[in-house]
Amino acid sequence: MPNEFGEYGNGNVINGNVISIIEYRNHPDDKDIEWEILHVEAYNTNISGNQIIADGMPEGYTAILVETGENNRISNNSIGVTNPSNAKIVVNAQRLPRS
Repeated sequence: MPNEFGEYGNGNVINGNVISIIEYRNHPDDKDIEWEILHVEAYNTNISGNQIIADGMPEGYTAILVETGENNRISNNSIGVTNPSNAKIVVNAQRLPRS
């Protein structure tokens, strides 16, 4: 989401986090399941070394969505799921193969 000046954050580092979803709830800003767990609209973002535990997400979600931007890097993340997902990672609407 852009800030008040319409700018997106760039050069972000999302590293070494444990993100655990034990129960899915509607987002207060009306962002539905298509918003996904990590939603990125930025350039030069590095997403690595995170553990995402998605036990409470409904079927068909995506764990990491890079919607816009270039030179974003995703590596060495562990994504654990209980319900089937369409793709664990989506980059600019191109689904990457499941591992």
